[in-house]
Amino acid sequence: MADPVPLRLHTVPGPVAESVLRLVYGAADAALVARHPGVGKESGLVMDAASLGVPLIVSDHDPVLTARLRGQPWVLTFPAGDPDALAEALHTVVRQPPERPGPQAPGLLGMHTADEQADVLTRSFTSLTAKESRC
Repeated sequence: MADPVPLRLHTVPGPVAESVLRLVYGAADAALVARHPGVGKESGLVMDAASLGVPLIVSDHDPVLTARLRGQPWVLTFPAGDPDALAEALHTVVRQPPERPGPQAPGLLGMHTADEQADVLTRSFTSLTAKESRC
């Protein structure tokens, strides 16, 4: 019988502070997002993995998300609801860890860069304050 793979699973009940989140992701080999088939809910975990540079294991529950991630070297997908496929994806991460996502990863998911987000917030604030001054 082969020695067991040194796999450790840690859970952190949320919500957690940004500093804790960065420590957890920094120590992680990969982030896992598994949902039931057909669930199209956007996942903050996917966004976190992309922006914090953590490889991603994700179920194919959302066809739009799956299409965006297809072919990315930092993503492993598996069929939603298939525990054997999930186990194989976890073993793959242990045997051959995927690359870490690069700086282009957040844009692939439609996330704003820091400059773009600052611009959106500035324009929103300016719009709100202009409306207030007319009242």
